Amino acid sequence: MTIFFSASSDVSDEVKNEYKKIIDSLIGAGYSVSQSIFNDITRRKLVNENDFVFVYDDVLKKIDNADILLADISFPSGGVGYQIYHAVFQRKPVVIIYKKDGKTNPSVIIRGIKSKKVAIIGYENNNDLEKVMLEAVAKAC
Repeated sequence: MTIFFSASSDVSDEVKNEYKKIIDSLIGAGYSVSQSIFNDITRRKLVNENDFVFVYDDVLKKIDNADILLADISFPSGGVGYQIYHAVFQRKPVVIIYKKDGKTNPSVIIRGIKSKKVAIIGYENNNDLEKVMLEAVAKAC
């Protein structure tokens, strides 16, 4: 089972370390994880239109090849929103997670998705994230 992990890349190193823990938890649970946050492709200097097209095509191909999309929307990102839309359009199971810290609130558009294949899961802290995330992913399978 392959999961594509989607999250904002425009975050602090501390948050990226939390993303790595999410990926490690998924791998530890036996899932294969693809993503674009820590790949060489996102570290490339994007200088022309072909670079943007290459990244766009690469991300969508990874989503198409995944069984599930797991998206962290704790830090808003238009790119993550588009990736969620793409997965929903492809009729893939989507698990959306966000930290319930008073700063993050899923948008009206996210809350308005009417698909039984989409789960929106809030978590209180990083300690309960692994449990609720793995339960939601297992249910989505």
